[in-house]
Amino acid sequence: MRTPFIGRSLLLGLLLPAALAAQTTARITGAIRSEAGQPVSRAQVSVQGTRLGAIADSLGRFSISNVPVGQYIVRASSLGFAPRQLAVTVTAGGTAVVDFSLATVGVALDRVVVTGYGTQRQGEITGSVSSVESKDFVQGPARDAASLIAGKVPGLAVTTPSGDPRRGSEISLRGVTTIQGSRNPLVLVDGVPGNLETVPAQDIEAVSVLKDGSAAAVYGSRASNGVILVTTKRHDGGRNTLRYDTFLSSQRISNRPDFLNAADYVRLRSQGYAFDTLGYATDWIAQMTRQPVSQRQTVSLSGGAATTNYNASLNYENAQGVFKRSDNKEISTLGNIRHTMFNGKLDADLRFVGRTQTFFNGPNFDNAWRQALIRNPTDRVTTDEGLWQERGTYMYTNPIGLITEQNGQVEARDQRLHGTATLRPSEHLRLSLMGGTSRRSSLGGSATTFRHVNTTQLGRSGEASRTTSADLDQILEATGTYSNSFGGHSVNLLGGYGYQDFINESFEASNFQFPTDLFGFDRLQSGTALTDGKA
Repeated sequence: MRTPFIGRSLLLGLLLPAALAAQTTARITGAIRSEAGQPVSRAQVSVQGTRLGAIADSLGRFSISNVPVGQYIVRASSLGFAPRQLAVTVTAGGTAVVDFSLATVGVALDRVVVTGYGTQRQGEITGSVSSVESKDFVQGPARDAASLIAGKVPGLAVTTPSGDPRRGSEISLRGVTTIQGSRNPLVLVDGVPGNLETVPAQDIEAVSVLKDGSAAAVYGSRASNGVILVTTKRHDGGRNTLRYDTFLSSQRISNRPDFLNAADYVRLRSQGYAFDTLGYATDWIAQMTRQPVSQRQTVSLSGGAATTNYNASLNYENAQGVFKRSDNKEISTLGNIRHTMFNGKLDADLRFVGRTQTFFNGPNFDNAWRQALIRNPTDRVTTDEGLWQERGTYMYTNPIGLITEQNGQVEARDQRLHGTATLRPSEHLRLSLMGGTSRRSSLGGSATTFRHVNTTQLGRSGEASRTTSADLDQILEATGTYSNSFGGHSVNLLGGYGYQDFINESFEASNFQFPTDLFGFDRLQSGTALTDGKA
């Protein structure tokens, strides 16, 4: 008799959320046609400010489901047509109809695109190359170069893997090409290997993405996951410009996981489920997270004439993460001086990038987040004595204690200095020599207090560690390019030599069994674990 009753209860439980969802969402449908009335197939339709979108079918029709109630801007675009945006109001349970008529425009095949060791007209490119300029970047505060082109390049997936502000965007360009190896594409900043965070997003002028196997023909096996070319801003001459930009942003968790709360535990226990109820009510996710506020200030100066010009910027960023105590402060500088001589036959370009980063070095936030997800919602945060509530279960630790009772800091410095000399002895020949160096150093420390679980449960009387590292990267590249056209044919020849040298050094020391936790990570010699033979 119990089995049919339980089955009907589960069915009701499944249908109820679906009914509630249907009452708070709706659909957006419509058709996309040209000015001549012809359907525009494969057009891209997106709801601005959301991740919702669709692709028009062969008849130009589209449908977007599960759109929350509200007012939106819907955008339709397709190659060869001018994009168009229309406002729409979505009501609960209804269907909003939006029809687009797109105007035909010419495709800019004469635009010059950076394709590696040189440039090409867009109409002459045979490989898969996408280029996004600053006017087309995603507007608003951006974490890094990838955030600027999110949703702008077909086949490029940009994700934010963590609420930690130190972790930038993750990108997938050519799918999963390896199980254990790196899946990141090669990132070149003004022709020099770097990463997506090498320069602030405000200093980027354009981003080109080389997606197919032809990139490996130029850069070798390191380009097996594709190549991203980042071009920084430069001044082409004209009046001097002083500019100040400021951003203030806030974040929140969207589509937060819906777990059982304390009331659900009590209710299900009364129905016979073997749930342990401890008499309290705690929202562990809310205890661990916050609604962070971040700010960024940028001052830039550019000027000079057509033959000699410069560009410089100073950036300050104070970013908070979704997790409590996940803070990051960063000061970065960028400078560029360019001089042209001998009637444009010789160019000299000098670039400098500097960055100082200071961030909280504490617990493993991934582990703390896992503990928050599996923690019993009927448990409490602290005991009556003010200690963190622990239950002594293996791999089951109070997440708030983990992120509160471990303190640390890391200071990292980056300096990049590179110069390029370009000689054009003739109209068709271009010779270039680029050399430079990149240095990175870091010094950090971390320590746990006597209230941490490794002392209260494991008796280690505090743990502390210090780490330091130094990296040096030197690069030298010489290239030559010959381009000519004759008899309706075009010839482009590229040759060159590249040398790159890496030196990486690091050192780490740790200890435990300290007489006090007041020293933090500053006196490792005070710990007795090494002398007692416990480490």
